[in-house]
Amino acid sequence: MPAIFSWMKHALIVTVLGCLISQSLPAQQVYKWFDEKGRVHFSDRPMNQNAETITIKQQPRISGGNGPKTTGHASRPNSTEKILNAYSQRRELKQQQNEQEKAEQQKLAAQQKKCDQLLNHLARSEGRRLYNLNDKGERIYLSDAEIEASRNKLQSDLNKHCR
Repeated sequence: MPAIFSWMKHALIVTVLGCLISQSLPAQQVYKWFDEKGRVHFSDRPMNQNAETITIKQQPRISGGNGPKTTGHASRPNSTEKILNAYSQRRELKQQQNEQEKAEQQKLAAQQKKCDQLLNHLARSEGRRLYNLNDKGERIYLSDAEIEASRNKLQSDLNKHCR
């Protein structure tokens, strides 16, 4: 498709969107920006530093009858505002879900790290003489019963936390 049609398509979208927004929003700010592909976007929040602020003015009211009435679309519920609120709520919900997923991933990573440490400690204890250091820094070797108890504790911790 020639570039001129792409430009015209964007211009038409911007014009229609501008008309719709201007008829249904009371004095609100909308942000307009271009993405890396040159496409125009509109939002209730600035998405980058180059976002241009567009102020949308409220429709004039017509008085008469039982009180103030608005013209055309303004008398209906503000659907654009509802859409923007829905988008905001959806964005916040997605952000909460992402934070929960990140916390869950961090929890799983910590658990995996603990399991790896336990496995490494158990593997190092096999076929070796184990010892503890006393206050003077001297080695105090464990008896066979103490070594077996230590290995059983490690295996119990592995079964508890890693399976």
